[in-house]
Amino acid sequence: MSAFDGDSQPFYVIGTNEGSDALEHEICHALFYVDPAYRAATEKIVSDNLDHLARVFLKVADTGYHESVHVDEVHAYVSANSDWLADSDLKCDTKIVKQLQQLKVEAYIRNRLS
Repeated sequence: MSAFDGDSQPFYVIGTNEGSDALEHEICHALFYVDPAYRAATEKIVSDNLDHLARVFLKVADTGYHESVHVDEVHAYVSANSDWLADSDLKCDTKIVKQLQQLKVEAYIRNRLS
């Protein structure tokens, strides 16, 4: 990553396949990593709604993700992957989805990711 030597700003490299629907999900991870305010607000929403998100956490754990990334994965799936939730027979409170999606939009604009 020598192209980024000397850059003091945090960065996150995203790679997806052409035609993949993973980009929005991966942008959630990038924002979680590079934007401390987004991460803190996301962690608060998730922690305040653990009862509602318990089955999503179990699915993420069953999928094989390390527990250190569970909050990040849960927020990315809930915010960006309604099809994955439906395919996994998981329902999520629309209030939580909308809160996470609003945070994502605000952080995206704030960080000017494009």
